[in-house]
Amino acid sequence: MATAKDKTVKRTVKKEVEKTVRKNKGGAIAVLFAFLFFAAAGFLTAMLITKNDGLKLYDDRKSVSLKTGEIYEEKGASLTVFGKDVSSLVTITVYDEDGNAVQSPDTSAQAEYSVVYSVDAEKATDFFVKLFIGKYKNYKQVRQITVTEA
Repeated sequence: MATAKDKTVKRTVKKEVEKTVRKNKGGAIAVLFAFLFFAAAGFLTAMLITKNDGLKLYDDRKSVSLKTGEIYEEKGASLTVFGKDVSSLVTITVYDEDGNAVQSPDTSAQAEYSVVYSVDAEKATDFFVKLFIGKYKNYKQVRQITVTEA
């Protein structure tokens, strides 16, 4: 059976524990608010840094019509990932009507070509670029080129 002294000790310990919990409750809430604030700040910072990310064609026309004998000039494309210019990861391939890769459109006769802009994610070396380039791994943009008689 518990003695009066034991009951007094238990009561004292219980009061001290309750005081400590009350004191630390405010600290825990402050830590939670700090975590939420910094998580939101980090998210917003990442959104601002990556808002201009993407593959952009310097000449944004989706199709180009040429007359025979005219010259097609490839303007290229840029790629930005996590705010960094990584245009060196853009691959530009020209395909003829049969789906064969060619050096450039042959404008000496009527034909159709497709210029495919893709991202070679495997070449990425920067940590943040590797981290965020995944969404561009299979991303492609295509430009149609039609050569007609002059």
